[in-house]
Amino acid sequence: MQFKKSLIILLAFVLIMGMFTGCAKAATEPTNPEPSKSGSEVTPTAEPAKEEVSQGVTDTEILIGNSAATSGAFAPIGLPFIHGIEAYLESVNSAGGIDGRKIKFIHYDDEFDPATTAQYLEKLLYEDKVFSIVGHFGSPCIAATLMDLEDSGVPAVYFAGGVADLYSTDDPDRTIYPVQPIYSYEGKIMSAYAINYFKAKKVAIIYTNNEAGINTYEGIKEQLATYPDITIVAEESVSPGLTDATAQVLKVKEAAPEVLIIPSLSAELAPVLKTMEQQGLIGVPVVTTYSNVSSVFVDSNYNEASNVMENLYGLSWVDLESNPKVWDEFVANMTKLGYQDELNAYSATGWIAGSFFTEGVRRVADNGQVLNFKNYMDALESAPIQNPFGGSINFADGMRTGTQQMVLSKVDVNSPSKWVSVTGFFGIDDLK
Repeated sequence: MQFKKSLIILLAFVLIMGMFTGCAKAATEPTNPEPSKSGSEVTPTAEPAKEEVSQGVTDTEILIGNSAATSGAFAPIGLPFIHGIEAYLESVNSAGGIDGRKIKFIHYDDEFDPATTAQYLEKLLYEDKVFSIVGHFGSPCIAATLMDLEDSGVPAVYFAGGVADLYSTDDPDRTIYPVQPIYSYEGKIMSAYAINYFKAKKVAIIYTNNEAGINTYEGIKEQLATYPDITIVAEESVSPGLTDATAQVLKVKEAAPEVLIIPSLSAELAPVLKTMEQQGLIGVPVVTTYSNVSSVFVDSNYNEASNVMENLYGLSWVDLESNPKVWDEFVANMTKLGYQDELNAYSATGWIAGSFFTEGVRRVADNGQVLNFKNYMDALESAPIQNPFGGSINFADGMRTGTQQMVLSKVDVNSPSKWVSVTGFFGIDDLK
């Protein structure tokens, strides 16, 4: 819903009628004369309508919310993500909030079920009446509810997913503010790294047959097609929720690729890697999506696929090491809330989500403006916003392109984060 300011200007005409004696007469007369009045009568000009705050905003509070999977198969991602948001908001609220307002965060567990997501989204928008959805979670859940979210007019900041419909270069609805990389663009960077870093000529692909996997697979194929001397020796898909990938792994093994790209999320990547270990497909570099670049994934799967994971690489748009001040603040607030065992990329992305949302609120306050949807979205678009663990995002002029540069990391079980960067942050143009 958008609130428009209306200005009503009442024009008062003062009609002065005079009665004159003698031979003199007024030079001009009203076209439609009215009875004379004993003096002038002036109607006061109305004051401009007062600008109002939007829903979810009071003198002391800003209400935001989301739903995310904090139980079930995706809880290892969803829980630290939610806790990262909470930790960032704790840092803001403990310092007094913004412009006298503290931020209250409502979260519902949708168990990664799109139908449940839709129910909770309606509750957040129309019953809880939140000012913003922050951290809408999971590609299938986002895809199923994006139209309803756009139609609501409520600003949505940060999406834990990279579905293509989030992204544009001229967004007429304005309300959608993605930060993470788009899956298809990440697929292109995966291919660029596979060719540039590994110097591969023969490439194999295993992808999940769902929206996230297909979007990324299409980006991989599109980019590989730009290299005339590259051969795709195998292309295999796996179903969501699979437990065994023997057929796919054996076909890839027979094709003898020089690099294997697997743009699957953790639920499908884990059984593929374990099957590779069992079938002896070892020593081939594997490149996967940023969603798996976390200590959680390594800790959960390394013992069953140690040889394969010694050659596991992943893209990342989150750098936990380059800004020690931010890291220390992150650690302090996560520890304060009892989340010290979740200091990983997933909780860091929650911290990022909280940071991006809050930056818009700060800008509105700094401008001395009323906190409503229009002023908030104008503030988000007024200048690039810095990712505390990475680069910056520019939402100006309808740009909704997400993160455009990523780093290549490699599994290292001796590192605190279980991953180490092997390149800097590069985009497609940098890797040509």
